[in-house]
Amino acid sequence: MSEPLLKTGHYNMTPLVHSLTPAAFAGHIALNAEQIPGQDSRRVFRTVEPISDLELVPGMAFAFEPNACTGQHRVNIGGTVVVGENGPDELNTVPCRMHVVS
Repeated sequence: MSEPLLKTGHYNMTPLVHSLTPAAFAGHIALNAEQIPGQDSRRVFRTVEPISDLELVPGMAFAFEPNACTGQHRVNIGGTVVVGENGPDELNTVPCRMHVVS
């Protein structure tokens, strides 16, 4: 999820993915933070390097929050997934679609 942000120069404000149970894992935060308007990103944010070798076991829950920001605009979609005995169990689908409000 971080590659499109890096390629386009957009930034993110929250983890792209993070664990809920256990609450110990978080993906990239503040990629391209120098693009955040009006902030000294060196003082406000630190990029968190994701864990690349986490063993998934049944019962673990993750929040997927792909988000991208440009200027003062932000889009955030995603949902919650639990690792089940036979694969992933997606708990919600509504936030996995982009809704444009004008």
